Formats: sequence, C-alpha cells, structure tokens
Amino acid sequence: MNTIRKLLLAAVLAAAASLLLPAPAQANETVTFCFQTDTDSSGGDVWDCHQIPLTDRLSDPELPPGCPACGLAIDFEDDHLDPKVRAEYLDRLATGFATLGESETADDPDLADGLRLEATEAFIDAAATLGDQKVTPERTGWVDQATGEFIADDYPPIESAAGFLSGGLRATQAAGPDPSTNDVSTAVWLFESGYHCFVVAFER
Repeated sequence: MNTIRKLLLAAVLAAAASLLLPAPAQANETVTFCFQTDTDSSGGDVWDCHQIPLTDRLSDPELPPGCPACGLAIDFEDDHLDPKVRAEYLDRLATGFATLGESETADDPDLADGLRLEATEAFIDAAATLGDQKVTPERTGWVDQATGEFIADDYPPIESAAGFLSGGLRATQAAGPDPSTNDVSTAVWLFESGYHCFVVAFER
C-alpha cells in the first residue's frame, strides 16, 4: 500500500474509532467463527473456520451446550456467485474480521491502529472481489467442527453480527477502492459493530 493510501486510511479509521465508546482491553479468550463456503459431493456444507479474540468474555465457553467443538456460524446468501469468487471474498472477510478482533483486544494503541488498518485493507479486498454483487445473511447458528453439523440459532446478537458484516461489505462496495471517502468510515463502524455483537453472542 502506498504512503498516501496509508495516510488516508489512518485518517478515516481515526474518525471511525471516534464513533464507538472505547472499551478497555481485558483478559481475552479466542473463540471460533465459521463461514459456509461450499457444498461437498454429497450436498453437505463445507465450513471455513477461523479464530478471533474476544474482550470481556463472561460466560461458559461451551456454546451451544453440549458442543465443545462448535464455532459460531454464518451462511451468506451467495450461491449465485462463482465458487472461486465466493471462497476468495469469504477468506478476505474472515481475515479482516479476525484481524479486527486482534485490534480490539490489543493493549498497545499503535499496534491496535496498525491492525485496524490491516483489517480495513482486507475488507476493501473482499468488497473488490465481490464487485457489484451483493450478499445478505441466510442462516446463523453454530457448526460442529467435528461433524460439520449446522445447529440453527436465531439469537439476535448472532443475527445482528451477520447483518453488520454484510452491511459493512455493502458500504465498502459503495465507497469503492478509494479510502478517502466518508463511506469507508461507515463501513469500519459496521464491521466493528459486528465484532461487538460477537462478544455479546458469547456472553449469554
């Protein structure tokens, strides 16, 4: 990324951060989130799972009960996409979201800013991969990583997280590749809101 683009992104991210009340980093726990990326030869779901640190984890880490291998799962309505495009945008979205989690839990402000910059770059790449094609949440719940079984769960924070992620993608698409526009700050706020919904989803 060239120097001008870094400076523009840094300015936009600073504005976006000011929209959220700062939350002090505390003892963090890493949890799993998964995106449905494909179906196998038998018609079963293929899930791509990633780790993300959460702040202020208060509850029993086993959610849903009885499924210690489960990760929070989001399936977007994206079957109309070319499989390669779907895999690529979801990989970049997941990379950005996981990096955003690292930013939110970093104790060093400079490190947090750098990670937020990396996350935003990944979100921009995800939106660029989609082009003008839109995606919306289709299913939310949990996936057993041991068996691949999907367990539906319409708990509002999970649904809200999915909505914020798809909304962040749409806002990034609307802004285009130029991070100097105000729409990028809106997108960053939406992605950060999605992260905070993840935190709440693991606190019940």
